[in-house]
Amino acid sequence: MDRGAQSEQIVREAFAQAGHGVTLQAVGDDAGVDLVTEHDGQRFLVEIKSLPEGRTDRLIPMLSQAVLQAQAHLARDKKAMPVAVVVTSRVSLRGANQALDFVRRYAPAVGAGVMDLTGFRRFSGAGLESLNSEPGSELQNPVIAARGVNLFSDLNQWLLKLLLARHLTRPELLGAPVAHYRNASELAAPDAGNVSVMSTFRLIEALREEGFLHESSDVLQLVRVRELLERWQATYRRHARDLAVNWLLPSRNPNDVSNAVKQFGERACCGLFAAAHAHGFRHVTGVPIHLYVDNVDGDALARMGVVPAQPHEAPDLILRIPQAKETVFRAQVMVGRGYRACDILQVWLDVASYPARGQEQADVIYRKVIEPMLVGI
Repeated sequence: MDRGAQSEQIVREAFAQAGHGVTLQAVGDDAGVDLVTEHDGQRFLVEIKSLPEGRTDRLIPMLSQAVLQAQAHLARDKKAMPVAVVVTSRVSLRGANQALDFVRRYAPAVGAGVMDLTGFRRFSGAGLESLNSEPGSELQNPVIAARGVNLFSDLNQWLLKLLLARHLTRPELLGAPVAHYRNASELAAPDAGNVSVMSTFRLIEALREEGFLHESSDVLQLVRVRELLERWQATYRRHARDLAVNWLLPSRNPNDVSNAVKQFGERACCGLFAAAHAHGFRHVTGVPIHLYVDNVDGDALARMGVVPAQPHEAPDLILRIPQAKETVFRAQVMVGRGYRACDILQVWLDVASYPARGQEQADVIYRKVIEPMLVGI
């Protein structure tokens, strides 16, 4: 996997978001230029470098090299503005400003930029200030990895499921495409993760930093997956907020649950033991059906035809808003006509912390689904 190519994707996305017309691939006279953009009649020839660390003593030499190469592009178009950009894991505002001041002092005709994986962007040069990130917009979550990324944020859990999907012996248990992804761009594509390239790039860099990514594979290949799964499951040990409900009109209609789910479109599905049963792992019985729903406001309850259960009543259903909505709803699986269930990895994550025989159910899923998946990874 080419770190430089991923950096180019991030820079390209930043310029496009700032309103630049971006040439996806330099051809002809522009061959050799990393990126060609146009904005307000000005053409920019962009040289991009990638740097693992954002230390000033490394950042300034790397940016200087990019400046020299960017200046060489002027031979192709003397009216264009050369731009040098360095993408690094994390950089301080002070470090970025020192590097840009260096460029302004010794190469004032060259635009320059410093970006990192937390979303920080600082640029100098005519027409480039619109690329600067807003103060305070960088990731601030204190429970994040060294490179500023929470491995188990909502969307990152979804992306991890995409990376694991091809290893499942029964891929139909996970609502994700079975594919190989070579880089951040392919993982972010609309028919895959359907997220920004910056999001996938940050996750990939964090996985590499923590030793969960195969360094020599041509595709994104997870390693030490057993440890990764243990850490992932640990994020689900906190108490979930559930709402016990009963049918407004008592009924034994077996379609009641699927009809209730339909009221939320694709933003609802069965979870926990009900989902385990739907996937064929009927180990624990007698637990109320859990439904994952997008919200539990009064209007939602009315559409479902349920009311909150009284403390002394046995509930017909348990409604739960997922702590990570996107990973639950994007990876859900159709298990019958109008009946949806969360994916098997989500079931395993959720049931282990359930007080009534949850660990037993999790152990069954681990033995029959996850252990076979771990062979060779």
